[in-house]
Amino acid sequence: MKTIVLALLGVAGPLVLMAVAVAAVGFLDARPPASREQCDKLAQQGNYKDAYDGYRALALDPKDDPTLVGRDLQQAISCLLQLQRADEVDVFREAVIEVHKGNWRLLEAAAQSYLNDPEHYGFIVAGKFHRGPHRGGERYVSVLERDRVRALQLLVQGLDRARSNPDHPGAGRYLLTLAGALLSHRSGGKSWRLQSLTSLESLPDYDESAYEPWGGQQPAAPVEADGTPVYYRVPHDFAQAKNDGERWRWALAQAVEANPGLLNTARYEQANFLLSQFGTQTLGGMMRFGLAENDRSEPVDPHALQTLKDEETIARLAIGIKRFTLPDEFNPIKIYQTIADDPGTGHGEDALAQLASIFENRRQFDRAAGYLKRSKDVYGDPSGARTSRCSRSWGPGDSSSR
Repeated sequence: MKTIVLALLGVAGPLVLMAVAVAAVGFLDARPPASREQCDKLAQQGNYKDAYDGYRALALDPKDDPTLVGRDLQQAISCLLQLQRADEVDVFREAVIEVHKGNWRLLEAAAQSYLNDPEHYGFIVAGKFHRGPHRGGERYVSVLERDRVRALQLLVQGLDRARSNPDHPGAGRYLLTLAGALLSHRSGGKSWRLQSLTSLESLPDYDESAYEPWGGQQPAAPVEADGTPVYYRVPHDFAQAKNDGERWRWALAQAVEANPGLLNTARYEQANFLLSQFGTQTLGGMMRFGLAENDRSEPVDPHALQTLKDEETIARLAIGIKRFTLPDEFNPIKIYQTIADDPGTGHGEDALAQLASIFENRRQFDRAAGYLKRSKDVYGDPSGARTSRCSRSWGPGDSSSR
């Protein structure tokens, strides 16, 4: 029996060694790719698991390229989402932030990943939050506001480093990202939230409130105690801002200071917000002319839109429909006109398109056609049919004019 056992061991020994060697080779082959290019190739091929392992190794390496680590983070997160492993994103993301907490580019990329996460929800299971879908359900919570605040924390954390960096275009983009984070989920019918000053000391609780459908609330600009619209002015610095609206204006102004090439981008962002608040489109397509919404609204003559001057508007405010004059600083028409007259830093064509749309809504079709023709002359003609339509003469009650 002893002889048989030894003989078997003599045969099995080399086989065991061979198995160990094969396993070792397999382990070596399973190591993360050695380069970013290999990770990109794997992701393009749909091999998200190995691509994630590679991007993860790069992003968690303290010596990773400081200008590319943000991309490595975002690519890794993209792979996790493709693998339906959203529950692993938060721990990984915060680990990368801890390793590179002094890198403002990484902080910006991490903030963007929070803002753009497709799954701003999850479930509380055994007292722990799990992002994304979860079998068995448990307690559903929204993290939409929590993700926004975390993004703001990260952007403020890297703010001084970004502003003092000689990469002025990069610093300008950073400040635009901050402005976008401040305005996140604060437009349309939610613009009243800009009057608050978001605390950055701690994250808000997980939100267990009922799901709110997108776009269900008619835009209505907030007003002061005397009924005038709320306007957000530029504060001296971020710390002196009284609300998120002033923080947003400061971030836009600082983006231009860092990179003057962003002047029209900042103007365009401001004008778009102001238009969403004070444009005649806030009256709503179903509004019945001549009727007031409440005892504080003004009856609207169907001819009133045609009589509006550029400095005037008729808009739905929180207290009802009002006709009022806008200061130039808060007048989207004036800002779009400035961009169109000075298109050197971009958005000239966009501004002309917005002006054409504004005057169409105001039933001032000759003005609309003029801006469309100007756009055609300078940028080409993507909408000749619209130019022809605006050039026609309609009566004030002709529904086809809409």
